[in-house]
Amino acid sequence: MTRQIRTGDTVLFDRKRCTVIRITDCCAVLQVPQEPREFTTLFGQLVRLTPQPRTVRICATSHLPIVTR
Repeated sequence: MTRQIRTGDTVLFDRKRCTVIRITDCCAVLQVPQEPREFTTLFGQLVRLTPQPRTVRICATSHLPIVTR
């Protein structure tokens, strides 16, 4: 079901669960989680890094599927 989004909602954006940080007159700010990165060092150690979520600005009147309110 799509309704007007509010601050604190968890929505589906780009097939990911995102948290709405704030909503202003012109935009809504979402926190989009990023995939962890794995690589092997020169010494053979497997390293896994989880980057910070990135922020995305969308239209404040966007109707996205709300997962939790």
